Amino acid sequence: MNSPNTGALGAPRWLPLEGDLARRQLARFPRGIRLRDGCKVRLQELRSRDRELLKEFFARCSPEAIRYRFLCSIKGPSDSLLDYLADADGSHHVALIVKQGQGDDEKIVAECRYVVLKDRPYAADIAVLVLDEMQRRGIATLLIHELMEIACSRGVTRFSADVLADNRAMLSVFRKIVHPLSSTVTQGVIHIEFRTGYPEEKMSEAA
Repeated sequence: MNSPNTGALGAPRWLPLEGDLARRQLARFPRGIRLRDGCKVRLQELRSRDRELLKEFFARCSPEAIRYRFLCSIKGPSDSLLDYLADADGSHHVALIVKQGQGDDEKIVAECRYVVLKDRPYAADIAVLVLDEMQRRGIATLLIHELMEIACSRGVTRFSADVLADNRAMLSVFRKIVHPLSSTVTQGVIHIEFRTGYPEEKMSEAA
């Protein structure tokens, strides 16, 4: 899926939110999760101290998975992009990770995030990436639902996602869990917009 900043590798389209209300709303993390195949993992908020684990995670993903995530063929995110991805503020840029293992064996096996659009504060771009061998276990679906729930508590009424047309697995996930408001195709990229579940009539009250 897409990187949640402009053009996958450009400057972020969000402004930091003052105060720590957003982080307090994430107090339910970390928590253990049992996947549908019985595998136990841990869901938590991404912290800046997870930067190196995030770098290792991207390095373990296949070239195809990286292409799907960043909409282009790259070896992995640059240092500057990695800094940006690891520095989510927990309010306008919310990032969650799934970890497996303990201590020195701890590894990130999935990451997801949304970034509120500067010109549309009720909308956000989202991105999800799951390690190849951990796919088809319900992790992407879980993460999207978690992002939707967090977004609803912030007054974010819409998500948008850019998905490569040949990324059939991710398109299938979206078809199963959301009802798109719109879907357009441009140069092999499908742009999807859908509601987070937050009542749009409440948008002005939450602004």
